[in-house]
Amino acid sequence: MTSEKLDLTEARIHYAVANGPIFLMEKLKTDPTTVGLSKRTSRELIKRIQNDLTVKPRSLNQLTRPYVHLVALGLTRDIQSMRKVAKLGSENYKWFSTIANMLLDETSPATIVKLANVKQPTVRIETSAGPTSAKLP
Repeated sequence: MTSEKLDLTEARIHYAVANGPIFLMEKLKTDPTTVGLSKRTSRELIKRIQNDLTVKPRSLNQLTRPYVHLVALGLTRDIQSMRKVAKLGSENYKWFSTIANMLLDETSPATIVKLANVKQPTVRIETSAGPTSAKLP
């Protein structure tokens, strides 16, 4: 895969001023480059992420790139691809796993299930940590 030139101007600024992974993720969700990349196929974005994670970052562009691709994948709402990517990680990208799991949690469906002999409905929520259930008041 050839290295495509991306306009990471805004993304670099978001990364530079980010005080945590939630801030960075939320800013990248509205970043024009990230939004544009979300129109690509999940397969292509996964390949880009895998390539990004093999690079030891030597510039702010290289440091920002995997997060842009990750959030773009999250915007596709492809839960299977997000599950795959959430298993990846790299010591060079300290917030990658955290952001991947937050995006996966946002993508995971929540359903209300009525259980037999239960007066209140029970909510079943699938998260990256696995399914959980809770009774509604």
